[in-house]
Amino acid sequence: MYEAREQGRQGDRETKGQGEEKRMMEKIIKLIARLLRVFPNRSIDEAINMSKKLFDKAEHSIKIVSGSLDHSFYESFLIVDALKRASDRGVEVEIVCGPDVDGETSQLFDLADAGKIKLYQLDRRPSVHFIVVDGKHVRIEEYHTPFQPERRAYIMFDTISLGKRLNVEFAKMRDKLESGKNRTD
Repeated sequence: MYEAREQGRQGDRETKGQGEEKRMMEKIIKLIARLLRVFPNRSIDEAINMSKKLFDKAEHSIKIVSGSLDHSFYESFLIVDALKRASDRGVEVEIVCGPDVDGETSQLFDLADAGKIKLYQLDRRPSVHFIVVDGKHVRIEEYHTPFQPERRAYIMFDTISLGKRLNVEFAKMRDKLESGKNRTD
């Protein structure tokens, strides 16, 4: 009995130690993220606000790869307005999405119909979802299932090598579509 009680105390000390270690690691990760200019978004509000900042920085191009054009993000006034204003500044806005578009998303199609953005639809859901602004500012999502409400993404500023790689991936998808397959006009 004494042994079991002592093991319980040892377990409590390990749990407390692990909690302190976890908090310390979280602080270190936040510090590294700030130093590397990597910012996580853990909620739809953070995603919208940080993406709006990306779109507002755009001078030349915005390239977006999305699975379903989820309305909680793409119907947000801040997102639609930021994309429209970017287009009005002469920024080329291109979006590639999968075949299963959220039925509540319509404003992007209105922008495409008005010639403000180019919208392409793949015959399959892209496995990686990202935004690249001017080839150097990136928002990339962790893998998630379609319409999964909780997802995490990371925004990185001035990451030219990753921006170039993602631009190549975007171009492959777009070029396949421009060759006549699955383009929305």
